Amino acid sequence: MPGLKFLPMKKILRCIETSNSFMFVRHPIGRVLSAYKNKVLRKLPYRMKALVRLILEYHGMKNQNPEIANVTFPQFVDWITNTGSVNNHWRSFIDICHPCNINYTFTGRVETLASDLYHIMKKFYGERIASEWYEKQPRLNQKPMPIKSSPEE
Repeated sequence: MPGLKFLPMKKILRCIETSNSFMFVRHPIGRVLSAYKNKVLRKLPYRMKALVRLILEYHGMKNQNPEIANVTFPQFVDWITNTGSVNNHWRSFIDICHPCNINYTFTGRVETLASDLYHIMKKFYGERIASEWYEKQPRLNQKPMPIKSSPEE
């Protein structure tokens, strides 16, 4: 809820208790794989080049150009697990969404995003609007981007 942090704690708790809330979770391996595809394989903006550079340095390949270097998925996972790198793309949901402290009205899964969003829309806006929205969501059915498991691929 925007601006909630500026309210007194009593009011924040009341808002949380009386509001409908939802969160979406994703299988941990799916999250890490998605982060790898998005943050390492694409290598577009400067900040992603910096991430690739950190991974290369960790693996003793600091002289490689991050724009053309091939960081494999196993190298990425090794870097995450051994450096303690914390990023919202692979950080635990417990640390991000606090499901133990917030009683979410609905918990959906990214793997069933379209269906779960349809049910949320249906609850808040009715079946007609939810159905119209659902039919206009081609992005939710995109084909997955292939990944490399080794530099030779």
